Amino acid sequence: MKEDEEKEVGRIFEGEIEQVSLRIPAEMNEEFFTNAFGNEEIKDEESAKAFIREKIEERLLQDSDALMFRDFQEYVIEKTPVELPDDFLKRLLKLQNEKVSDEEIDKDYPAFAENFRWQLVEGKLVEKEGLEVTSEEIVHHLREQVTRYLSQYGYMGDMIEQTVKNLVKDQEQVRRASTEIMTEKVMHALKDHFSIDDKTVSRDDFKELVDKKPVDRQPSLF
Repeated sequence: MKEDEEKEVGRIFEGEIEQVSLRIPAEMNEEFFTNAFGNEEIKDEESAKAFIREKIEERLLQDSDALMFRDFQEYVIEKTPVELPDDFLKRLLKLQNEKVSDEEIDKDYPAFAENFRWQLVEGKLVEKEGLEVTSEEIVHHLREQVTRYLSQYGYMGDMIEQTVKNLVKDQEQVRRASTEIMTEKVMHALKDHFSIDDKTVSRDDFKELVDKKPVDRQPSLF
């Protein structure tokens, strides 16, 4: 019977087994851990657990900083009232999005207005603090993101550098990286103007905080 041929067979039939595959657990040796994590420094179960723990801590720290930055934004906007030409901005939004109804614009406008106010305040803060993003910082930022992504699949070295070179040619990726870097610089600048009390919470309580106030995560590069 051909591979793509559909045919019913009875309880008794004759066939030929061409290949048998057997999966067996890999030996937990240095080669296994190095290949699995794409990192020559990970050679055993202990270093693998330490690596995983470090990555989890990095993610939780990112979420923690993002939550704090959201609090910064809300506080600064509240204490820096900026009157906006609401009717004009709504008409402008309508011109840019002709297919969107007036009801949808009215519904989404409060969030747009808050973001617009923040951009005005952020611009003043960037100017006051003399913040800027260099091309070297953009390349470094992209390389870190690519390394985190590709190292999960064992890709290192030349593959990472070639991917970074391709991303640097993509204006959207460069713009996004520049925005992320500037956001981080603004957050650090704001930290200097606030007294911060560290508080330890359980993971469940932290997850609840994140769910109540969703944080912006770094977008995917691919």
